[in-house]
Amino acid sequence: MAVNYDGGSIGSFGFLAGIQRPNFSFSYVDDFFHANDEDWTLNTIAGSPTFSRIDGHGGVALIDSGAATDFHGGQLGMKGMIDLSKGDAAFEASVRVSSDGSTTTLSTADDGSELIVGLGVDSDDVDAFNASTAAFELDDFVGFRHGDDGKLDAVCRVNDTETTVADVVTIDGSTGVTGFVRLGFMLRGGQVSFFVDGELVGRISTNIPNAAEGETNNAVLGPIFAISNHDGALQTKLAIDYVAIAGAR
Repeated sequence: MAVNYDGGSIGSFGFLAGIQRPNFSFSYVDDFFHANDEDWTLNTIAGSPTFSRIDGHGGVALIDSGAATDFHGGQLGMKGMIDLSKGDAAFEASVRVSSDGSTTTLSTADDGSELIVGLGVDSDDVDAFNASTAAFELDDFVGFRHGDDGKLDAVCRVNDTETTVADVVTIDGSTGVTGFVRLGFMLRGGQVSFFVDGELVGRISTNIPNAAEGETNNAVLGPIFAISNHDGALQTKLAIDYVAIAGAR
């Protein structure tokens, strides 16, 4: 039986092409039926973060900052797997900032929780956030980042220079707290389109990390999920239902 993917980044990308014609494109999905495998690396930004599998339909993983202490946090990353200079690409992840779908762990205070979801350079061994200031430190990144007030920005970043679309979604209620929210983007024709729950929320055509932007090794990105308490008001947590990535071979 064929599987039909609905809207958003993956849905309109032709995700099954990586299965039907793997010599032209590739597809990767992790449904997190298990955790702590060799594909993923948990980096400690500060404190004692954890990565584990929790109860959840379809498989759910959890990154936990470990304590409500300033700057404590961690990131889940993978070796570089997609070179955006090769052509069209897509990313989608389903996440929530609650371990059990009850209350938020994302601090909306000034300098509250930090969070990113997307593709980054050296995502398995370079801290996304500074351990003393929580400043964002990935040189190259495409994805979503918490600004303040529970709102996420869409970001494209090359060599520390970035272009953003502010406040593309507010994490609140059924959107990312009691329910999962789908965060995705698609690179096509030199432009990145960002989607939230399958709806287009913005486009960026500058500071896209690829070889055409003068990048060399940094053109190869890997999936990354990172959290930091920053002000320590809450013990930030991020549950991940799935991540899907597709790109030109």
